Amino acid sequence: MSAVLRVLVVDDSAFMVRTLKQMLESSPDIKVVGVAQNGKEAIQMTSDLKPDIITMDIEMPVMNGIDAIQNIMQNNPTPILVISTHTTDGAQVTIDALTSGAVDFILKNSAFNANQLMLMRDEIIEKVLAIGRNSSLRNELTRQSVLKVQAHKTPVNTIQPPVPKLLVRTDTVSSAVQNVYSNAASSQEQLRKRPAQSYFKIAMIGISTGGPLSLQKLLPVINEPLPVPLLIVQHMPAKFTASLAERLNAMCKFRVKEAEHGEQLQAGTVYIAQGGMQMTVTKQHTIDISHEPSAVLYKPSVDVLAQSVLEVYGGKVLGIMMTGMGRDGADTYKLLHQAGAYIVSQNAETSVVYGMPKAVNDEGIAHEIVGLEAMAGVITQCLTSKSTTPVGVGTFA
Repeated sequence: MSAVLRVLVVDDSAFMVRTLKQMLESSPDIKVVGVAQNGKEAIQMTSDLKPDIITMDIEMPVMNGIDAIQNIMQNNPTPILVISTHTTDGAQVTIDALTSGAVDFILKNSAFNANQLMLMRDEIIEKVLAIGRNSSLRNELTRQSVLKVQAHKTPVNTIQPPVPKLLVRTDTVSSAVQNVYSNAASSQEQLRKRPAQSYFKIAMIGISTGGPLSLQKLLPVINEPLPVPLLIVQHMPAKFTASLAERLNAMCKFRVKEAEHGEQLQAGTVYIAQGGMQMTVTKQHTIDISHEPSAVLYKPSVDVLAQSVLEVYGGKVLGIMMTGMGRDGADTYKLLHQAGAYIVSQNAETSVVYGMPKAVNDEGIAHEIVGLEAMAGVITQCLTSKSTTPVGVGTFA
């Protein structure tokens, strides 16, 4: 039986604290061990109580949530879920919180009441359990904190990008892989080589819980101009993706933007799917933004984008699956793989939630399983190498 997760709730609203505590403790796996009314109290209680996870409001007296997050991440790294309002200002502040080190956010209506908040119960409990039970996440947050301190002490021109540690499944070859490479002289040899750069016409990333923080670690360290468009589906509500795209654009050497309906795809540009909408590509290589298909659970959906990419580009696709809950994208990535696409997934150790990449890995369709720090190198090598690149031998993460 799993240990009970210890949660620190940080909010200056007595009503919000009472409601959060009620919904969290409706799960037998969660215990609220403390309540802080401002950022200063949150810092002290994090040090004293050492909770497994924190829920953090942003607008508070004495010290706001952003300053508290920065302090906690530097001194007592702990997974933090931000409680966010569904407004344009709330979206910008939430992105600031994620940039400061928060893992993810929970959306509340700006005019919430107790009944509306209780409807969020399942989402909050699911996120708290998924993130809080990630045994490697706190270690990763601690390691990143140490790296930031070291980076401040190290001249910029001496910092080198990490050497990718590439992982490939070599113990068994799934039936899907065997089908794709049935005409090849050696399936194993094919698995150990990437297609030449000229093979790829487009790249896409599917990502969800923990995505904003992960993308801020991934995209800015891609130093080479990308010769193809890169499309990203990040599970987010409306208004949030524009703020995320603006923040990433300011951090990157290439253009990052929220996708717009009808615009022509351009090589070297990163397109973030609009929150609350579906993004697809057309045979004219333009972007289509629509509410359809409306019956799909996620908006935007990795599966919806991947299906259109498959129809337009066939297998000439670099498909990347990163941290997130659920299995959005796994089924269509399997079809992409069968068509000849090259699939890269994130490993369990560096995923905030090992759900979406696990679904891909369980299907046996990932050619490479890599950590977050290696991902930029793999993307760059796949899209810019002029010849096939041998892949290091490893095992599944």
